[in-house]
Amino acid sequence: MRKGSALLTNSGGQQRVLWQTLRGHRKSTNKDKSRFINIAYSTGLEVISFLVLTRDLDLLSEEEYIELRHQTEKITNQLNAFYNSLK
Repeated sequence: MRKGSALLTNSGGQQRVLWQTLRGHRKSTNKDKSRFINIAYSTGLEVISFLVLTRDLDLLSEEEYIELRHQTEKITNQLNAFYNSLK
């Protein structure tokens, strides 16, 4: 891992996505759950934006970028599917 990349990977972006999802899952109505899933999804998109930025600044190797991007896209796709199932 290159200098500075630990800041991104340990910053908790993916943990924040998980936290929002867990908070939303405990809500009683689909409307409330949808709100928290939407927040988690938006956080996932922010993580992707930061991944692109850190790659552009050469703070992540290409391999690290691809792996983290793949993991984050998998999570956001799952969140999107869950959000759509609540409609």
